[in-house]
Amino acid sequence: MPDETPTSRRIASRPSRWRRHALRALAPLSLMLATAPVSASSGAGAAGADALHLPASWEGKLPGADGTVHWHLDLLPEQRYRLRRTYEGKPAPNRFDEIGRWARAGDSSRLDLYVAGEKRIQFLVEADGSLRKLDTAGKPITSGSNDRLERLPQPELIKPRLKTSGLFVYMADAPVITLCADGSRMPVAMEGDFRALQAAYQTARPQLGKALLATVEGRIATRPSMEESLPPLDTLVVERFISLSPQASCGRAPGSP
Repeated sequence: MPDETPTSRRIASRPSRWRRHALRALAPLSLMLATAPVSASSGAGAAGADALHLPASWEGKLPGADGTVHWHLDLLPEQRYRLRRTYEGKPAPNRFDEIGRWARAGDSSRLDLYVAGEKRIQFLVEADGSLRKLDTAGKPITSGSNDRLERLPQPELIKPRLKTSGLFVYMADAPVITLCADGSRMPVAMEGDFRALQAAYQTARPQLGKALLATVEGRIATRPSMEESLPPLDTLVVERFISLSPQASCGRAPGSP
């Protein structure tokens, strides 16, 4: 998915020390969210990440309820994943993205994908590096149709576009969000519908540094880091602001996925 919007000069010119201060203040929030969905197997998951040589991407065409679905799965370090499913031959919108956490038991080749701690999809990691999709009971599918995603020679990471909720803080001109689905913490670009999110946060007048639960439609894009010595960062671009809740945890917000 192309990403054409440049970072504004005003943002690029902000002193990096303010962003460092804001991100340090939010570190405990990110840590709590990042570990919650897969805490029972975090050690095994870390070992599985080393064995899988991440990041990595897999693709394949799997049967759906009424047609073929093209799957693209990215597994990332720190037990995060990105998934895109495109329903072939269907009218738009026929492409759906999601993000979440993955876990792999230390004594098993099974890979489980979670969104907000709820198990969604299971795969078996095969000896050739492919992923074999399992049924809802965690058993091999016996239909005779293709059930595998093949590993790509090089990672081809998608830039997801989706509705998402996260803990949002606007402090020292450094907007940051910690996404509920996978615990990732990233800056929020001051573009798109960001002004609506900013205005709602300022109207709520939270205590300095307090996070509020925001729900938006947006995309994860790459933007230059405020630190010149660092590579570009994943950044949330708000395309449509939906709501802001006073709750300061990742419960189920109104309008959330």
